[in-house]
Amino acid sequence: MATNVQLLKFLFLLLFFSSLWTPHAQQVPDTLKPGDMLTSSSRLVSSEGRFTLTFTSSSLFESNCTFLVISSTSGPSKTYLWISGANDSNVLGLENKAGALIIMGQAGNLMTLYSSTQPTNNTVATLLDSGNFIFQEVYSNGSTKRVLWQSFDNPGNTLVPGMKLGINHKTGQTWSLRSWLTRDLPIPGPFSLEWEGSQLVIRRRQVVYWKSGVLRENQFENISPNLTSMYHFNIVSNDDEESFSFDSENQIQPSQWTLTDMGRLHEGQKSMARTDECYGYNIDGGCQKWNLSVCRQPGYTVELNRSYLVNGDASYTIPDPNLGMIDCKANCSASCSCVAYTTLLGNWTGCRFWTTISNFTPTDMENSDQVYILSPKPSQTETGKFTSSLRML
Repeated sequence: MATNVQLLKFLFLLLFFSSLWTPHAQQVPDTLKPGDMLTSSSRLVSSEGRFTLTFTSSSLFESNCTFLVISSTSGPSKTYLWISGANDSNVLGLENKAGALIIMGQAGNLMTLYSSTQPTNNTVATLLDSGNFIFQEVYSNGSTKRVLWQSFDNPGNTLVPGMKLGINHKTGQTWSLRSWLTRDLPIPGPFSLEWEGSQLVIRRRQVVYWKSGVLRENQFENISPNLTSMYHFNIVSNDDEESFSFDSENQIQPSQWTLTDMGRLHEGQKSMARTDECYGYNIDGGCQKWNLSVCRQPGYTVELNRSYLVNGDASYTIPDPNLGMIDCKANCSASCSCVAYTTLLGNWTGCRFWTTISNFTPTDMENSDQVYILSPKPSQTETGKFTSSLRML
């Protein structure tokens, strides 16, 4: 009998201590306090586990680069709400005395996210379940005194509920999305998504490519209602700010709008805007007109062909790592002598152009070169030799 009692006591104690060893007890922190540091081997996770702040690396540069990013734990991979500009960073720190929020690099350099001439140590940096990383001054009881810096003021290529597009008239702060340079290079690319007056606008290096049309009765003229019916749009227009934001009815799966390197605006896997199909002469789907080269008449398109070279390579190049595929397309379209293009470098940057397509032979081989052909008319090149049913992706 005594043995059974002891066994029951042992099982009770085992269950008691096991209950203390819960995911909550092992919960990853969501806050940095003065003196704390976030390193490449640690991370912050929002209180309900929706978002993560961590360091990530990319091997597509000339040397491996590390960025500090905010990403959704349940959304698509490589979707970042915010990304630091310091490309060799490996430590995020909150200084004890100065109350500054800084990112330190491997070479000893640093990027200051916030500092003040009147420093205070009553500061904390917290990753919220909205995906916003806020640096704030707090009272002794922990309540917010004022927000000093927040990642929502510096968005990347993704818009989520609570994030704004527009301008703060008091501070001059602008809110806009910026595409990546390529699909895998998280550095600023050619496209931006902005809020202008009463509509969304996509620009490529200041040239307007697409407009959503005016918002009426919670619906944009050039966006399918099937993609926006689940959203409530918030428009603010006063002396303080002009802004656009949205709320989603889906509270379980985070809603994300992403501006891709090719200029598409995606809602999940669906396209809300296809600026890669805007050529400067067509106005369907929200496309806008711009000044075309004298040799590019309305009706020209871009077609993707798999091919290999014959009779040598009569091409010229621009080995600029700050140019992506869409920049190559624009440069080729602006040159009357250019008939084909592709990227040049191994990370899909830089440009290669051709003035004739007679040196190409089409092929179905998967490992062949992908060349984009400028066609005077859909599915017809100037020689009639090259045709393809594949549009630019």
